[in-house]
Amino acid sequence: ELLAAAGIRSGENLFRLDPEAVASRLEKVPAVRRARVIRALPNRVTLVVEERQPFTLVHVELGQLSWIDEEGVPFAPEPRAVAPELPVLSGLTLEESSSTG
Repeated sequence: ELLAAAGIRSGENLFRLDPEAVASRLEKVPAVRRARVIRALPNRVTLVVEERQPFTLVHVELGQLSWIDEEGVPFAPEPRAVAPELPVLSGLTLEESSSTG
């Protein structure tokens, strides 16, 4: 998923590669908190990604559970019926849960 989001083609000219644009595309992946792109000549690109860490679950309408990070950003649905040992926030609509960050 990250390689697809980065959009770097094999054999792409490193001088034409825009690291900020690649990092921006990576940060659109819900589970990515921050991204950095390092060019290493002559032919290497390193993607450094900080993943969002689960903080708690949010129970949204239609019975969905979604993980949010410590900033309140929803980033991953929880498909299983779970009994976590942490609080579960409830009473949010889908729109409210995605606009908390």
